[in-house]
Amino acid sequence: MKRLILTILITTLSILTWLSPPIANAAGSALAADKAGQEKAAADQKAQPEIAIPDPLYTFENVVDGTEVVHDFPVYNRGAGNLAISKVQTG
Repeated sequence: MKRLILTILITTLSILTWLSPPIANAAGSALAADKAGQEKAAADQKAQPEIAIPDPLYTFENVVDGTEVVHDFPVYNRGAGNLAISKVQTG
């Protein structure tokens, strides 16, 4: 039971980590981009996704070892930008 809860917690944290924007060299990007690219970058910074997972943890009932259990976690984008989930895994 503890392992399952830990697995769910790790999965949720992994999703949030993967959704974090990468750190970029802003000065180098600005020099390399043309005016249209700079405007697009500014618009992208304003329109950020915001992930919302109402119930990130779920406790399963006791089951026999080896039994498959399933639970759906609703994930919502409350931000203005596109939310892209590229990878999900369990622990």
